[in-house]
Amino acid sequence: MNRGTNYAISPTEAVILQELLNGFSNKKIAEKLFCSPYTVKFHLQNLYYKTHTHTRIELCMKILYEIFGQRLTADLILDKFGKN
Repeated sequence: MNRGTNYAISPTEAVILQELLNGFSNKKIAEKLFCSPYTVKFHLQNLYYKTHTHTRIELCMKILYEIFGQRLTADLILDKFGKN
């Protein structure tokens, strides 16, 4: 498995990224971490900078690619979710 790039993500950023990948909004992440949504947004901006991304979707896709080592393709989608 690909070890990926070292983005120097902090422990707090890792938790925020985990919650982002689980589909939570900034507000919900903030509630879980007992902080302000603005704090979550600040950490997300740091993550965008560190990973050279610009959006939540782009960040998630890049991290998932680094973890699983392959780009999402139509064939992979059909294999997983297509009709039998």
